[in-house]
Amino acid sequence: MKSLDQGRYEIKECLGVGGAAQVYRAYDNESQEWFAVKILNQGPKVFSDRQLHRLRAEVRAMRRVEHPRVLRVVRLVEDQTTTFVVMDLASGGSLAEQVQLHRNLPPSIATRHMREVSEALVAAH
Repeated sequence: MKSLDQGRYEIKECLGVGGAAQVYRAYDNESQEWFAVKILNQGPKVFSDRQLHRLRAEVRAMRRVEHPRVLRVVRLVEDQTTTFVVMDLASGGSLAEQVQLHRNLPPSIATRHMREVSEALVAAH
């Protein structure tokens, strides 16, 4: 079991892998809550100043978004070896998982999902 931020976050399981990061379920020993931790693929020494500036700006922007369908960003941690973002953990899995599980969603459910995604996009922009 891996830990981050001097043992504050205990990484439990991988939730997803993308081109720039991996997302894990993690337990915060300080708050005694579960979070999603997005660990960037490259350490901070590899990031250019421009990339770090963009990441910090993205985190600041996401902190301002308040919507029930948008995960809250809790904090950005940058240390000597790892850069990661701590955010709320979505219960019930992702929309992609729901579509994969149910394959042919009834139009009413598909429409509801699309409306929720559209509302979240409006809130973010």
